[in-house]
Amino acid sequence: MAARAWLQLLVFAAAAATAGCASGPTQKPDAAETTDLLAAFEGVDIEQIVAAGDAAAAGRDYERALFIYTQALELDETADTWYRTGKVYRQMGDKSAAWQAFARALKLDPGHAGAHEQTGLLHLAMKQKEPAATHLQRAVELDPSRWRAHNALGVIADVEKNYQRSIYHYNEALKARPESALLLNNLGYSHYLAGNLTTAEQHFRMAIGIDPGYQPAHANLGLVQARRRNY
Repeated sequence: MAARAWLQLLVFAAAAATAGCASGPTQKPDAAETTDLLAAFEGVDIEQIVAAGDAAAAGRDYERALFIYTQALELDETADTWYRTGKVYRQMGDKSAAWQAFARALKLDPGHAGAHEQTGLLHLAMKQKEPAATHLQRAVELDPSRWRAHNALGVIADVEKNYQRSIYHYNEALKARPESALLLNNLGYSHYLAGNLTTAEQHFRMAIGIDPGYQPAHANLGLVQARRRNY
């Protein structure tokens, strides 16, 4: 199916899913804006068009971002642009459209690490652990710096009580995001579950040092003290 047909289907799905819901400061471009955007893209390199879509997405102007990505897909249907489109739909809360966009990206490029990561995260959100792990593991094999995939694999390993593996994945994630309170807290919690209270406390305190208001780390530090009977 052509890129435009796919986008029309996804835009319809997004409109239905987000009707009556706030999705941030986003507004569909009106006819005049659409004409201006099309004129602005005339003769412009596709890389610049995609960059304009990225800028709109970064500003949470999701409808504009989708319109711009549509123009890029009309010029050259690439896995990377579908991946960007899927991320926008996920930001809008439309998991169905996001799912289809990531699937389209993987059909065009089965080795797209980002699309594997996002597909895995969608599976995990639906509590589909096995397909989630398959996509997430493929993502980190293709790109070891995919910290979200490593973090999600750590969560799965914690659920399976495989703390050695969860600790490995959180440490790998921290290589990409060493100042992440979330990752430090998750690593600390794996150590807590494994019974390594001193190491767990160190990581919870490191997370609080980075973000003093990070409540999960405070709560988990309280669990450590309770385990030690330091009520």
